[in-house]
Amino acid sequence: MGRVFRKQFKQTIPKGATFTTRKGMEYAQWKGRDGKKKQGEVVTQADGSKRVLVDSGTYMCRYRDGSGVIR
Repeated sequence: MGRVFRKQFKQTIPKGATFTTRKGMEYAQWKGRDGKKKQGEVVTQADGSKRVLVDSGTYMCRYRDGSGVIR
């Protein structure tokens, strides 16, 4: 069975971001270059700095072919 997903990556917290807390997790909200609202979970790095975890704009697919190799 295949799986469709978006990769996640960490980026610096944008200027003008507002912070909210939901279910014990901290989120940042900001407006992107296109003027649309964006949000991401705030995570703390090993060195103590905070970054935002966001989804990429592209979908990915992972599946196992007939030979049993994951593609």
